[in-house]
Amino acid sequence: MRKYVSIDDDGLVDNDLLQKGLLLEKNYGINYQSLCDISADSRRVVVSLNDDIEVYYKNGERVPKDKLPYNFRVPISDEYNNYTPEIVGYVGVSYSPKNHQWEEKGEKLFNEREIQLYTKGNFYSVQLNGRGKQFRSVYRTYVVILAHELFGHIKFMLNGKSALHYPEARSGEASNVELENHIRESVDEADKNCNY
Repeated sequence: MRKYVSIDDDGLVDNDLLQKGLLLEKNYGINYQSLCDISADSRRVVVSLNDDIEVYYKNGERVPKDKLPYNFRVPISDEYNNYTPEIVGYVGVSYSPKNHQWEEKGEKLFNEREIQLYTKGNFYSVQLNGRGKQFRSVYRTYVVILAHELFGHIKFMLNGKSALHYPEARSGEASNVELENHIRESVDEADKNCNY
């Protein structure tokens, strides 16, 4: 299926080629289908490797690094991981534009418990911790986290479904079973097909 995934000089996925793969091939996975669905959507999704998370308050002001609820950290390499660099903490995050229509439970949760943070423009964003991009040992982590964020959270946002792990947030257990199952399947497939 990889032969049907192409990115042009502007960084855009060739949706026509993706759709051709759907027609010509019979054995494609959930992630290929998700990529096709996301690519065919008229709303823009930006995937980036960043040293720092870039998000904005509703008023358009960028959130200062010291005010972020979490930050990207430099990969560590120690005796616990055989001195192989690995990313710890947040590896990837997803954000929506200000005009995203959250389903009711998600909107209520954000309003009551969390600071609402958004992308700067009218696009959805997956940001991966770019502080490890020079280390090949973290590439598999990028692939798995991209599947989690893009094919899980972003796909659910675009489909108008709850994209939060804990939409009701009453206990420490995941209560969004549909999202959790979809992410698990996407991550397992990505890990199985990763060549890094």
